Amino acid sequence: MLIMNRKLITSRRQFISLPSTRFSWCSPPAVPVVGSGEAQVWLARLDEEKADGLEEILSDAERARAERFRFQRQKKQFVVARGFLRIILGKYLNMGPDEICFEYDRYGKPSICGASGTKIKFNLSHSGGLALYAVSGGREIGVDLEQIKPFLLDERTIAECLTPRESRRLQALSGRERERFFFDCWTRKESYLKARGEGLTVSPNQIESSLFSESPAAGLIKSDCKIRQTPWSFQNLPPIAEYSAALVVEGCDVRLKFWLFHDALNDE
Repeated sequence: MLIMNRKLITSRRQFISLPSTRFSWCSPPAVPVVGSGEAQVWLARLDEEKADGLEEILSDAERARAERFRFQRQKKQFVVARGFLRIILGKYLNMGPDEICFEYDRYGKPSICGASGTKIKFNLSHSGGLALYAVSGGREIGVDLEQIKPFLLDERTIAECLTPRESRRLQALSGRERERFFFDCWTRKESYLKARGEGLTVSPNQIESSLFSESPAAGLIKSDCKIRQTPWSFQNLPPIAEYSAALVVEGCDVRLKFWLFHDALNDE
């Protein structure tokens, strides 16, 4: 996740932009179920005032990790993000949020301990006070969310993050379009690497984000070999104003649902 500070958005209307397509954020069922070949994405707002109530459902390791944050805002958002993750997964697993146990691979990708970890895969990302949680019925999955903020794109950053073709496209853009294109590229690369669970073992400038394709679920193309399609696909997300987000799922033909986590969106 790119580290950028921005004023916390506090109104649902301010960050949810309802699309004109068939994709939209909906109210979730009381007991969500995700089957084979399905993926469901939750959008939540990380209300910092909820941190005290959610900290008690975290594990000792999660609380210790929260204490390592230098700033209280970062600590509280981490606590809320992890607390919401436990609540969401608990709905699928019919378990108490504090009963869920996580394990991590050598690159730090989390999974659910035991047999549940093979049935349900998940990934999360948060930025600028919002969070996305992706859950699938057994397929590896990756999601990334970045708040779009103007910043200086120097030549070194461009060379490290973009392929030559992406760099040429970026140079032809200006203003908001330039920022949007960069963040769209970045979130696609990040979500792909998170789905693979390999961290930044592959340089972002070796992954082409397929933004040049007409297909919304086009496979990624690695630029370090001759046009190799991978068994991963991008999936459309409903737009979120002022944010860029990407979802990558193992395989194609994925049935999608998009939920608003109302506990996080209650302004009262």
